[in-house]
Amino acid sequence: MKNRVAEAKRWLSQAIQDLDDAKFNHSGKRYNVACFLAQQSVEKALKAYLFMKGAEEVWGQSTAELCKDAKSFDPEFSAIESNASSLDKYYIP
Repeated sequence: MKNRVAEAKRWLSQAIQDLDDAKFNHSGKRYNVACFLAQQSVEKALKAYLFMKGAEEVWGQSTAELCKDAKSFDPEFSAIESNASSLDKYYIP
């Protein structure tokens, strides 16, 4: 990817916005939307990380799968893999 830093920043910016929206919905007791947006935030943050690390292609919406991809750059992602997997149920089904 030609401009991976710009792409990573774009994804991270949206991840931060989604997290803020998740917190807002949580405070309004709109838990289903808050959970969905939390999953979206993690998905986009992982994509930002992968783009920043130079991944040529970043596909999919599964936080568990994206976390596995991130482990190829940093094995510390194994510590959050089960949590990432739990988030998938708020998007994928």
